[in-house]
Amino acid sequence: MKAYEKAYKAYDIRGVYGEHVDTTLAYAVGRAVGRKVLEKDGAEGSVLISADVREYNNQLIYYFVKWCESVGCTNVIGVWLPVENVGGQHQYWGVASTAMYYYLNKDICTMGAQFTASHNPPQYAGMKIVDHESHLVETAVIKEWVGDEYPEQSETYDEADFQRIRARVMDPQHPLRM
Repeated sequence: MKAYEKAYKAYDIRGVYGEHVDTTLAYAVGRAVGRKVLEKDGAEGSVLISADVREYNNQLIYYFVKWCESVGCTNVIGVWLPVENVGGQHQYWGVASTAMYYYLNKDICTMGAQFTASHNPPQYAGMKIVDHESHLVETAVIKEWVGDEYPEQSETYDEADFQRIRARVMDPQHPLRM
């Protein structure tokens, strides 16, 4: 937990990727959010995912979604616009502004997770967690949900599995797909 203390700000989680924010933190927060969604709305609960174009978002989203699913929260929805091979270097799931994310989550999904580090330099990564009314969840609350459960990762990032999750989450038949 100590390594992640600097990442927990008042209303978001952000820091230098690899130092304060990493895939283990995404695992832990994903599992905690998944549990809260199930606690509030059961199997009908849902999590909205959006992102900016930071280099590390694919990995963070991958582990967040994997751990949401691991606790039974399988209704994870991506609503961002697809953007492929930006700059020829990375394949992003797409882009949604914070305002778009808040608007789309309000009264539709149980919770939401936006992967962004806002105005910070490129080496930063982070996430904002909101409730069903698009109110930011205080990080003190998120820390309480997570507790000391920062799991050792038993798997490595798998591009094929990432693409499988991406295809399901970005289902063009879903009514929130833009």
